[in-house]
Amino acid sequence: MPSEPHRRYRRWPTPEIVVIGKHIHDSRIVRDDYTVEDVLTQIASALAADSVVVASRRMTALDAPKRRADGYGNWVRDRAILELTQRKPRAELFSVIPKGDANKPSDCEKEKGRSKAALNTSEHSPG
Repeated sequence: MPSEPHRRYRRWPTPEIVVIGKHIHDSRIVRDDYTVEDVLTQIASALAADSVVVASRRMTALDAPKRRADGYGNWVRDRAILELTQRKPRAELFSVIPKGDANKPSDCEKEKGRSKAALNTSEHSPG
């Protein structure tokens, strides 16, 4: 007989989070120009063991306890938005948000593009 008899009668679901990924792909990769590696870093940070649960009527989320440098000049705190309903027994990772990302990769690329364009026009301008 096991030392914890209640475990024999209860079947706890496997601890997992389902990731569909469409919203994350559309919002972070397509719209904001983050790389897949950036998004995986955001997810890992937000789902760390020491993350804090943020629950409200509108959402359930996990916040990373510490800010991290995102490589684009920001210190961000990653937030994982979970979809939890009675109809869906497993948690679904709906989105991940790097809170505090004032400088997005798309903005950095635009700046690089402007700098290159400015250099090209100054090289070819009569002078």
